[in-house]
Amino acid sequence: MQVRMNVAAPLRVGGREQQVNKLEFVRHGGKVHAVSPRKLGSLLLSRSERTLDDWNAEVLTKGQGADLTSFLRGQNLLDARSIGEVSRYSAPDAAGVKNEFLPHARDARGRLFIPGTAIKGAIRAAVMWALVDEDRANGYLARKEKESRQRNRRLSKSGLARDLDREVLQSYRLPHRGDTAAHKDLMRALKVADAYGELESRVEKILIQSYTEERGNRTASLGASDTIYVECLTPGSWADFDLKVDCKILRDFEQGAELPFTDEESLLRLVQGFYTAVWEFEQRYYGVGAEQDGEETVPQSAGPPPFEEWLQSEKGIDPDSLSRRGKQRSMLGAEYRRRYDLFDTPDPMSGEPQRRREPQPAGKNEAVRDGREMRLAEVRKFYSGAAPGFRLGWGSGLMSTTVDMRLNEENVGKVLNLISRKHHPHATPKEGPKSRKLVGEGRDPRWPMGWASLEVMG
Repeated sequence: MQVRMNVAAPLRVGGREQQVNKLEFVRHGGKVHAVSPRKLGSLLLSRSERTLDDWNAEVLTKGQGADLTSFLRGQNLLDARSIGEVSRYSAPDAAGVKNEFLPHARDARGRLFIPGTAIKGAIRAAVMWALVDEDRANGYLARKEKESRQRNRRLSKSGLARDLDREVLQSYRLPHRGDTAAHKDLMRALKVADAYGELESRVEKILIQSYTEERGNRTASLGASDTIYVECLTPGSWADFDLKVDCKILRDFEQGAELPFTDEESLLRLVQGFYTAVWEFEQRYYGVGAEQDGEETVPQSAGPPPFEEWLQSEKGIDPDSLSRRGKQRSMLGAEYRRRYDLFDTPDPMSGEPQRRREPQPAGKNEAVRDGREMRLAEVRKFYSGAAPGFRLGWGSGLMSTTVDMRLNEENVGKVLNLISRKHHPHATPKEGPKSRKLVGEGRDPRWPMGWASLEVMG
């Protein structure tokens, strides 16, 4: 079966390690150009050995602070011909790219594509959801909690997900085959090719939208002072891929087991059902169709200033400098940094002890409201439409990649606390990461990430 994926919201597929910093890209002609180190060396050496030595010295002395764009400009090499010689690929620039961005996946020839493994991973999440109902999901978490207490071991979110995958999707058997995971994994019956087509990209500014809770109200805020730039496929892009269910393998797996799908058509219906449920969850989260009390009456300047403005004016700290604190600082770690209410508690950078506060229970299924730092009107407008039916890639969220929608409210809280404990072992449960990655336009977000639709072409 040939399937077309139509991109409905900015979408990025690529590993977290795929990070390009200003040592590796240049800005010129309205684009950012990722540079080949080998080709760059050849260009600099063609000018003179001294030019190459000067660049090596700059990297050694400045480290991650070295700026290739500025260096080439100073050598009179920042022109179309030189950039064409050293560029691996180019993407439309986003104003404000300073230090680094995350590229979208490209093949060996530099062409944009959507890896079949990423598509299959998104389908895998949907199949897992179909096989795990509410009773099984909540019972599984209770069982794992009991086992961890008996063994005096700490639970982890990654361990829970890995063990559930083994228990659910790797519990099938092929006759007359070995006992490895490959012979027991239901998804072995599914083959997904890489997707190619008319794919356009640009580097987008990503805002981390989190919420704070006060007296049961959830209010939208910025989750970090750092801004992440990511190369995303633009809405309107499309790519075709081959999807095949191997019915012979599926029949072998069927011996004594209940299968959630029987062919490509039933699999696509299952997938669309899952991602429609995710869409409805996001609608509830953002309060689509609900009254947003006070949304238009609260002035932008009322109350405490935004986080970045407060740091700059009251503390004399450049917000941009915070993202580089620490030798092993991960650029994506900024998502979790705002776990303190700096207006009610001691400044965490001053060394004062953090006062612990009792967590306040949140209203069940309560929607997040607009905060002074962030307005969500455009995101709500996007979610007011019909569900596209598929979601994948970076920023697609916890509910799109797990069965956590099957958990009751108490157990969802426990899972969030597991994530919080990993990043902030001394934080209170209330302060765990509860975030969305949104594509920003100015100070406010416009798009969620990763949504697409699937269309059968033949």
